[in-house]
Amino acid sequence: MNNSRRQKLQRLVKISGSVITLAIIYVTLDFFITVPTEIATENYRITLPALENDRVYFFKAGNKQIVIIRYSELLKQKFKVDPLTHQGFFVAYALGTYLSCPLQVIEDKYLKESCSSAHYDFSGRPVGSDNFTSLRVPVYNFCPDHSCINLRL
Repeated sequence: MNNSRRQKLQRLVKISGSVITLAIIYVTLDFFITVPTEIATENYRITLPALENDRVYFFKAGNKQIVIIRYSELLKQKFKVDPLTHQGFFVAYALGTYLSCPLQVIEDKYLKESCSSAHYDFSGRPVGSDNFTSLRVPVYNFCPDHSCINLRL
């Protein structure tokens, strides 16, 4: 009787050891073999109203919010806007880069992160601190008459 118990216990230990060994091999292979994953992107088209110069507009695209500012000639000169790349507009995600909180407009002069003291000028650059980076800009293009914007988020 004692001998059959011992054989059952040995069989159980061998099976458990084999399962554990196979699990270790599987985890090791899974760790070292990486399969590139494609980043999911979505395309959005937002119809724009007539945008006034030097005003901040917030638009929602899917689950993200976008900020758009149309530059006047004065702001174009102040921020040294390249007419070929920016077309007189500033477009960015409406999230700060310090704590990733939504942006607010302060006195029509700055964008401020709602949950921190991070401030950005109307070109998306940080003001008064080196602790955070410029606002992130999505891939976008405007319709020829600027009545809509196409975004890839």
